[in-house]
Amino acid sequence: MRLEETIPAAIAIAGEMQSACPNAWLLNFTNPSGIVTEALLKHTHTKVFGLCSVPISIKMGIAKALGVPHERLSVDVSGRPEPPVFRHRLVP
Repeated sequence: MRLEETIPAAIAIAGEMQSACPNAWLLNFTNPSGIVTEALLKHTHTKVFGLCSVPISIKMGIAKALGVPHERLSVDVSGRPEPPVFRHRLVP
């Protein structure tokens, strides 16, 4: 689905949620997550949480580059919309 189709569809879903379950959270896992989440936050009253798989992929890549198991790597991610900012450390 293209972005120009995704945003109106997400806004329509958020509108239905406002009517049916106004206290519910919409978990957005579309791509690009940041842009769609920002549109939902600006154009609806629905509570929205944007999810993105990129941090997990980057964590795996950092662990591989460092030659350590990914379970030993702690990654904190911040940033909205995108690109995210990463901070990582090894866990003993």
